[in-house]
Formats: sequence, C-alpha cells, structure tokens
Amino acid sequence: MKPDQINELSYFATLSDTEIRSDLISGHIKNENDYTSNFTGAFRRNINSHTQTGLVATSMLLDSNNEQKMGCDATIIITSGSRSKVAIFEAKWPRLSKKNYQWDYPQTSTGLSHYSDQLNRQKKHKDNLAIFEMFYCEYKFKKQPLYMCDYVSSCIWHDDAMMKK
Repeated sequence: MKPDQINELSYFATLSDTEIRSDLISGHIKNENDYTSNFTGAFRRNINSHTQTGLVATSMLLDSNNEQKMGCDATIIITSGSRSKVAIFEAKWPRLSKKNYQWDYPQTSTGLSHYSDQLNRQKKHKDNLAIFEMFYCEYKFKKQPLYMCDYVSSCIWHDDAMMKK
C-alpha cells in the first residue's frame, strides 16, 4: 500500500473507533459483539464513502464456525485496485471499570485460558493474514487506566500478544 493509503486507513480506523467508543461510554453498545459489529461497519462505511486514495473496504463478523476455527471475531478486507489485504481480529471488552470482572476463563478441553487458546488458534494463520487483538474500554475519554489509549481501543499485533502471554 502507498503511504497516503496507510495514512487514510489509520485516520478512518481512529475516527470509527472513537465514534464507537463514544457510543460505548454513552451506553449505546450492549456487548462485545455489538461493539465489534458497529466498529467494523463504521470503518467500512467511512472508507467506502470518503476515500481519496481509491480504497475499498469489506468487513464482517465471522460466523461461529470460522470464529472458533480462527480464534477471531471479525475480518476487514482492504482492496486497492487488484490487491487486497486481509486482517482478522479478536475483540475483548475486559470491563475494567467493574472490580473483579472475569473477562477470561479456563478452557476445560485444553487447560489453557480461553484467550490463550484463541491466540494459539490464530497462530495457524499468522503467515497469511494480519492479526491483531483489540481491547475495548468503557471509561470516558482520558479517564481510562494509563495503559489504555485515550480515545480508541487498545490494539496489539498477534505476534506481540504471543510474546506477552
């Protein structure tokens, strides 16, 4: 991708995520899946409606079969001319404002945590897809814990998440 396309993608991702985080803060988002659906839709619409660099976006929540197989919630496909980039991501809403909220739990089949199991399933696709983890935050802007982003979700590339687990 050209530098101006990367800048445009970054701008639309920031705009879309800020809009949906605002909805979360205001109580208009019901759950993690609702945020993911709203974010991917806003991102797709912002790109397709306002691109100045010729990008085209497709996005969707993964069906339950692919979600379980890949360990991710959604996909975003960005096309420029005849070339496409495919990203998948796992969304987490750890509800940091709720004391002792358990956002992860042990898997009975593997003995790993559910999130660790998802990371392992993602690993199979890391050579072909861009994979990242997206953590939602319900705190008001600039009121979140210091390790979270001020206006958007906190994201980490899959490879970095694997090193930290």
